[in-house]
Amino acid sequence: MFLGGGGVSYVSAPVGLVLYRPLNNNFTAFAAATIAPTAFHFSSLYSNTPGYPATNLTGLGVNAGVSGGLIYTNDAKTFSISGSISVERGSYPVYTAPRTTARKQY
Repeated sequence: MFLGGGGVSYVSAPVGLVLYRPLNNNFTAFAAATIAPTAFHFSSLYSNTPGYPATNLTGLGVNAGVSGGLIYTNDAKTFSISGSISVERGSYPVYTAPRTTARKQY
């Protein structure tokens, strides 16, 4: 990426399913489920910096989510507004800065 190499590369193949259910002429409920299997490789930007360990991580992960909501459409079908709520969970790592060792001060 920059500063002596390092970065993140990944390939993901998201798949989803959405279900709609009309409640009346103006309101429609919907629900969705998604899953995204991911293959990734991570190498630390700090691998050439003294005091920081080189970090290389390769693996598989998955992101999954569910959502649901409600859609309002006016009688002329010229305007709609929607609201939804969703929850996601992922298993692939997020970068965190390396820990420094504690030094005793006298």
